[in-house]
Amino acid sequence: MLRLTEFTVSKFNSAGEQLALKDFIFAIVYAVTCTIHGLILQLPVPNFLPYFKLFIDSFTGKWVINVLPQILEGRAKTIVGQLGHIITSLKNVRIKIVHQRLCKKVRHKNCEYTTKSWHHDDILGCSYTTSNVLKEENNYCAVSCVFMILTRFLTEVTKPEIALRILHAMEQCGTCCCFPASPLVTRLTKLMQTSFREDKKCVLLVLEKTVYREIGAVSEFDGNEVLCSACQHSNDNSGKQWSWLEAFKHLLLSPDPDLTSVVASHLLSIAPHCSLTFQKKMLFTVFYPAFRIFKKKYECHRLEKDKNGTIACLSAFTHLLGKVRFAEEFVEQEGASENILELLKFPEFSTLSITVVQTAIIVKLWKLEKSNCPNVLDEGIKELQTLVNCVEDSIKCFLTTIKKLQGCFKEDSGNYPIVFRKEIEWDSYIGMLEELRLYWKSWMDLCLLSPQIRAYFTRHLSIKCYTLLVMFLQHIVRSISIEAEGVNDIQEKLSYSYRLHLTILEALIVLSVIAPYAGNPGGVFDLKSKLEKVVESKIGLRPICDVLLRSSGANPSQNIMFPTYPVPQVSVLIRSSHKYLFLVISKF
Repeated sequence: MLRLTEFTVSKFNSAGEQLALKDFIFAIVYAVTCTIHGLILQLPVPNFLPYFKLFIDSFTGKWVINVLPQILEGRAKTIVGQLGHIITSLKNVRIKIVHQRLCKKVRHKNCEYTTKSWHHDDILGCSYTTSNVLKEENNYCAVSCVFMILTRFLTEVTKPEIALRILHAMEQCGTCCCFPASPLVTRLTKLMQTSFREDKKCVLLVLEKTVYREIGAVSEFDGNEVLCSACQHSNDNSGKQWSWLEAFKHLLLSPDPDLTSVVASHLLSIAPHCSLTFQKKMLFTVFYPAFRIFKKKYECHRLEKDKNGTIACLSAFTHLLGKVRFAEEFVEQEGASENILELLKFPEFSTLSITVVQTAIIVKLWKLEKSNCPNVLDEGIKELQTLVNCVEDSIKCFLTTIKKLQGCFKEDSGNYPIVFRKEIEWDSYIGMLEELRLYWKSWMDLCLLSPQIRAYFTRHLSIKCYTLLVMFLQHIVRSISIEAEGVNDIQEKLSYSYRLHLTILEALIVLSVIAPYAGNPGGVFDLKSKLEKVVESKIGLRPICDVLLRSSGANPSQNIMFPTYPVPQVSVLIRSSHKYLFLVISKF
């Protein structure tokens, strides 16, 4: 049948009855695949492998590339489905034989298999490595050989319907852990750049099942699972087997902003489940190089797609830098800290940038303490001085804004109302509050994480913190109204400003308690009368009580603590950047 197939396909171009010949080719190929499937289920493995080798060797190892294009589209899907069934049957036979070899029982009907179906075993051929693929030899793992047939047909010229059927078959049958990921990922990433939404979803599902779980990126081994030789080899590897991750960098840099968001969200969703080696490769091979390119483009052209790409990369940093070894290597990268600090001037990036800066500060402080130099924060950590400058600038902005709001009121006029008659004035006021919240909350987080930073804060900012707290309490008791024409959702805007007031107030109170100003021995207790006025204002008793309860529960660490952040949602961050970008990742 194989020889007949080869002869018929070779004569296809010169045949007169094209449709009839396609039907004939389909009938033979379908019979071949059904025969192979039946032999898998009936013959012992040693007797089956010679027939399987004949099947794989036909058309010099390029069976599917020569045969499937000659079959009608709907029938080609049937052959693809048959190949998927062959892979599933091969895996089932292999896992049963491996279990019978390891289990001491005579009957195995009620046994639980300790080996996953995708683990390699030499019973169906030796490991299918990248070097084997280049040699085009076919006496290797039977599962990987058939899966490679499907992989080779995923090209740019493959019809979308057949490509989608191949993806579904790959998702259902899976592959072997010895299968080289590089050729599969290369084809899948090219397919994502040209496919429709449904195809992209299928590509991600195939990646999750095959590349991440079965080929070994995901670390989900339990104590009872038996690892095969291929998995043990990949675990001992230094990470070279993940070199194909660079293909995802090109997807991130794609001109299609939707593709950038999809790929970034996909990588962040699987990152927590992957091995540390894979996460490290993802950080330094995909996200960091893409970040530098996005940042440079955004500073030059201010395009929306570059902004979204930068947000996606910063989101990845906030999660992946939660590992000390990654953060330390990231800080040592040339220009890494400088690139992040430069983004603080952009409101759309400041929230994410400040979390990365916090991580960099803690890492550098940890390294100084490890080298027995914990008291050189002023010279050793330039990021701290940058945050001091940012806080001082935010205070100046606050004082300037308050002075403008006083208008014609005298300084001693007491509780003067604050009226916004232009929308631009309100936007400027909200921007000032968001800046105050960002920097003072970042200092609160840092002081809670490290006693050395609390001492640094006491030396440089405690007096400014206490002074601002007094002025801020006097400010928030005043009534606020918006009388600008054409402004909608006034109540919602006012509620947002009240929430900002409370967040800033909480940060200032916590800092005044855990890193107090030496010239004020009474601390926050001396502000009792001002707090009572705040309670009597529009803010009310309950919100103030919540702030005081959270402030009293702040527990400063006696040792250096490493900050951790949840996995961010890239799509949410990109949407919020269009308005206020006030997503704050809080640990409390």
